[in-house]
Amino acid sequence: MKKFLSSLGNATANVVTLGGHSRIKNEQNKYDDAFSVYNAIHANCVDYENSNKNYIKEIGEETELACMALRDAESILGKLFDSNTAKVSLNIQSASTSLKRIKTINTVFSDIAKSTAGSTALAAGSWTLVSMIGAASTGTAISTLTGAAATNATLAWFAGGSLATGGAGMAGGGMVLGGIVALPLVIFSSWKAHSNADKITEHTAEVIAESEKSSDRLVELIKINNVIKEQHNNFKASRQEFYNTCDLVTKKLYPFGKISKFFRSVRLFFGGRYFDEDDSELLDLLEKSVNQFIDVFHKEL
Repeated sequence: MKKFLSSLGNATANVVTLGGHSRIKNEQNKYDDAFSVYNAIHANCVDYENSNKNYIKEIGEETELACMALRDAESILGKLFDSNTAKVSLNIQSASTSLKRIKTINTVFSDIAKSTAGSTALAAGSWTLVSMIGAASTGTAISTLTGAAATNATLAWFAGGSLATGGAGMAGGGMVLGGIVALPLVIFSSWKAHSNADKITEHTAEVIAESEKSSDRLVELIKINNVIKEQHNNFKASRQEFYNTCDLVTKKLYPFGKISKFFRSVRLFFGGRYFDEDDSELLDLLEKSVNQFIDVFHKEL
């Protein structure tokens, strides 16, 4: 009985609206199908954006750990320029260059930390990632920039990265026109019904267009995700290798921690060397490790 009444109502509505009622329902179904496709693509884009963000954040956390190790290396290599220590057979000019490179990275990281209102790890990770693979629009290596210039160049590299949510009526989860259909059918004129159907058709075309854009964006996000994942793994491995070398050298030079440092300082005070020839191999290993790790950022740095 209900089915019969529903069919009768639809038939009556189609007579009153000259087929407009059925056309509205058909166009609404087309819209719903189009939006379902868009929504699925949009969800995939969001997932990949979140994945990229997490990888970048982890790179930033690794960068923080790297800066700590670099500061330890800086403290050790800086002792080469104390009185008498410079006689140790090590290329002082090379060590000086290494110290400058360390200071450059630590300065940039410090600037990022000061200028970032949100996650320092995310900002640092963005800078590290772009420094490894990107360049500013001017052609200048981003790793050579500092402060606001570095931040702006990094943001520019990611420009267009955030997914557009689409026009009004899409992001909310579908264009609901039930209110139109639910009104008493008798008030629908042919013009009004077909006009509403035309509006739904227009919105469907908009959703399809957004789906095409989102599909292109999804392909791009997948490519970016692969690049970020690879760089994340490479940087993490390089940072761990550098940390292991720093830890080895530190333990060899200062086997008893602060006590070892104290006795070296006393020796220096009485005219001896803070480091002697027996330490030169370890110092050379540390200096080379510093440069190999910094090359991960950019060889021009």
